[in-house]
Amino acid sequence: MTSRREESRPNDSQRLTRRDLLERAGLAAAAFAIPSASENAFLLRGQAAAPNSPASAMNPLSTYMSEAASRSLPEEVAEKTKHHILDTLAAMISGSNLLPGQRALQFAQAYGGKEICTVAASKTLCGAIEAALANGVLAHADETDDSHSPSQSHPGCAVVPAAHISCARSRSAMILVRASR
Repeated sequence: MTSRREESRPNDSQRLTRRDLLERAGLAAAAFAIPSASENAFLLRGQAAAPNSPASAMNPLSTYMSEAASRSLPEEVAEKTKHHILDTLAAMISGSNLLPGQRALQFAQAYGGKEICTVAASKTLCGAIEAALANGVLAHADETDDSHSPSQSHPGCAVVPAAHISCARSRSAMILVRASR
């Protein structure tokens, strides 16, 4: 005889894992961000978008972003970006000595994943998502990462670990510099 509590527990095939949750959240965000067919039809007919609508800003922004990969970076921008990357890497190493950083390293080692990405301040190889999360926590652990005063944020602790994943897949350090700027 099974208890009511056992009957209400989902079996292993019904459990929602963190990875499932992240995938579903990503799909929901993508579905929300992709314009509907009617919006696409409106834009394709050549009708101009309203001056203050998101569509009026998206076309020039999309063009600029799609052409950015083929343009060379100004030397000043590349140099400043390298400083931000080094600052974030130093914050990752520093953060590895603190409790949040140690927990992030334990997470990456325990969770594993396909061994394709590195975790700073360790010999750990794990999946891309796990490495990005662990490296982000390491970078933010002691708040010594870069800061952006106008937005009151610390973009390096999110941008550099995510860009590191692209760099690891392509084996090009320049991708890290371009993605982090």
